[in-house]
Amino acid sequence: MAKVDFMQETVQTMLSKNVPSYVDENAFLRAQGTQEQLSASQFRKIFVESGELLPLQSQSLDDCSEYIISMALVHHPGSDLPLYHLVATELTEHPLSLIGDRYYYQATTGDTLRQTIDQLDRIRSTID
Repeated sequence: MAKVDFMQETVQTMLSKNVPSYVDENAFLRAQGTQEQLSASQFRKIFVESGELLPLQSQSLDDCSEYIISMALVHHPGSDLPLYHLVATELTEHPLSLIGDRYYYQATTGDTLRQTIDQLDRIRSTID
C-alpha cells in the first residue's frame, strides 16, 4: 500500500509543477502564441466540441491525477516503465491546463492544437 501512496504522491507533485493555470480562455490562447480573442462560447465550439480539449469534471489536482493515470495506462499499455514515467510522458503528449476554474485535458497532439490556432490566425488576417 505504501508504494501506491508514494506513486500517487509522485503524480500529485508532477501535476502541481506541470499544470499551468490561465485566468480565462484568451489567456490560454495567448500562451499558445496567438492574440486571437474569443468568447467563451466560441472557444467551446472551436476547441471543446471538436474534441481537442476535454473539460474534466475534476475540481482539484487530486481528482485529475486519477484521470491522468488512467489515460497514461491506456496510451501506454503493457509498458515496463514506472508509473511516474508514464504520467510524465502523458503530460508531455497531452497536457492538462486549468483555464478559469476548469481543468482541460488536451486530447489531441500539440501539433493539432497548433494547426487550429494557425487556422484562426489565418481566418482573422483575411477578415482584418
